[in-house]
Amino acid sequence: MATSPLSRRKRSPSERQFKTILRANQANRPAYNAQLVTAVVAQEDLVLTFDRPVLLRGTLTGITTDVAEDEVSSARTGTNEITVTFAGSVGAATVVNFPPYTGNIRTRDGGFAVSPQFPVGA
Repeated sequence: MATSPLSRRKRSPSERQFKTILRANQANRPAYNAQLVTAVVAQEDLVLTFDRPVLLRGTLTGITTDVAEDEVSSARTGTNEITVTFAGSVGAATVVNFPPYTGNIRTRDGGFAVSPQFPVGA
């Protein structure tokens, strides 16, 4: 039986998958999350140090403490250090609370800063 020019042959599973050609620097690499190492409070500032270099996107991080003060700004002060400034004194803070998987603090390879709660001064 002759095949019609309109009919198509069945494709193998490997042909059905969407294939792209990736360059060497675009290969699928794992994204490593940054863990918080230390959190130090000095008056209105909270200095966070991570175990790997981090990037800061935007001016607010969404980080809170157990002291009811609003975050005013944040800045990257080192390759693995971020300083968060609050509206009032957070010197009595004992815990730093991170929002789940905030997109504002990321690692270079796309990981998140994940530390749900962290004691201040540790």
